Amino acid sequence: MVGIAVSIVAGIVVGIVVDIVVDIAVDIGVAVAGASLAVVLPFVDKAEPFA
Repeated sequence: MVGIAVSIVAGIVVGIVVDIVVDIAVDIGVAVAGASLAVVLPFVDKAEPFA
């Protein structure tokens, strides 16, 4: 029974850690995408008359 309990707890902990890592990765991805847009948009606006 102890082995089952330990494996359940370990599974929960791993699930939480994976969840946190995925959340952080998504946050970083969104931040990078936002920063890229902020950098690119002024150039796109300036280039529009030449389009």
